[in-house]
Amino acid sequence: MATRRPSSLKTVIYEQIARIGKAAASPSRLELLDLLSQGPRTVEALARQTGQSVATTSHHLQVLRRARLVEAQKRGLFVTYRLADQQVGGFFLHLRGLAESRLAEIAQARAAATQAECRARFDEQHLQPHESPAVVTVPLILLAIPSVGAGWVIGPVLFGGYFGDAIVAAPAHDVLAAMGKDFRGVVAMIVHALGTAPFWLAVGGIAAATYLYLLRPDLPAALKEKAGMLYTILERKYGFDEAYQWLFGDGAVRFGTGLWKGGDVTVIDGVFVDGSARVVGWCASVIRYLQSGFIYHYAFAMIIGILVLLTMIFL
Repeated sequence: MATRRPSSLKTVIYEQIARIGKAAASPSRLELLDLLSQGPRTVEALARQTGQSVATTSHHLQVLRRARLVEAQKRGLFVTYRLADQQVGGFFLHLRGLAESRLAEIAQARAAATQAECRARFDEQHLQPHESPAVVTVPLILLAIPSVGAGWVIGPVLFGGYFGDAIVAAPAHDVLAAMGKDFRGVVAMIVHALGTAPFWLAVGGIAAATYLYLLRPDLPAALKEKAGMLYTILERKYGFDEAYQWLFGDGAVRFGTGLWKGGDVTVIDGVFVDGSARVVGWCASVIRYLQSGFIYHYAFAMIIGILVLLTMIFL
C-alpha cells in the first residue's frame, strides 16, 4: 500500500501557486481578466461584453476572487469587480506575451479573423450599389476641372517647341517628335477618340450599369443564377486570390512555423542549448569518478597534465 509523502514547504508553495494557474486555466476567465485590466466593471457589464449569462460570469468571477486575482465591491444593487492590484495586470500581460511568442496558432487565428472581418466589411459595402462619399467625389471633380483645360494646351506645350532647347533628345530616341507626327490638333483628336473602341466600351459600361442597377435591379441576380460556374470563376478572379493566400499568406506562416520548430526548437534549443547541457552533464558524470578525495591522486593528475602540455609545446 502506497503511503502519502508528508507535506513539505515546497509542496505547500507549489499548491498555492497552482491555485493561480487553475484560476487562469479558462478562456472565459482570461477574457474577464483582460476586460478588468481596462477598468472596473459590474457583473452585468462583463456578461454583456463576453456574451455569457450573468450566472456564468458570476461563477467565473468567484473563482478568480478565491484565487485573490480580483476584488469585489458592492454598490447598491450592483457588484463591481476590479483587479486585485497592478501585479495581476502584469501577470496577464506577461502570460499573453508568452503565449504570443511561443504559440504560432495565435498569429494564425488573428490573420484568419482579420481576413473574415475585411471580407465581411467588403460584402456589406458592396451588396448594394451606392455613391462614393464626398471625400472621394469632390477631389476627383476638382482634378477633372483643370484636366479639361489642360487638354487644349497640351499639344502646343509638348509639340510646339514650348520648351525650346531646354530639353534635348537624341534623334534616335526623340519619342515626342514621333508622337507629334500623329497630333493633328485638339478638335481632331477629340473627333478621332469618338471613333475608338475604348471610348465606346466605356459608354457601353456606363449604359449597362445604369440599366442593370438603376432601371432593372432584378436582372443581376437572374444573370448570376444563369451564369453558374462562369460567374464564380470571374468573381473569384480565376482563383488568384486563393493562390496568393495559400502561397504567400499561409506559406509565410508555414515557413515561420518551420523556422520556429526546426531552427529554434530543434537546432538552437535542442543542439546548442540542451545539447551543450547534455555534453557538460556527461563530461561531469565521467570526471566525477576521478575525484577520489586523495591529494596524491590530484598531484599525479597535475603531473600528467604538465607532461602533456610540455610535450605539445616542445614537439
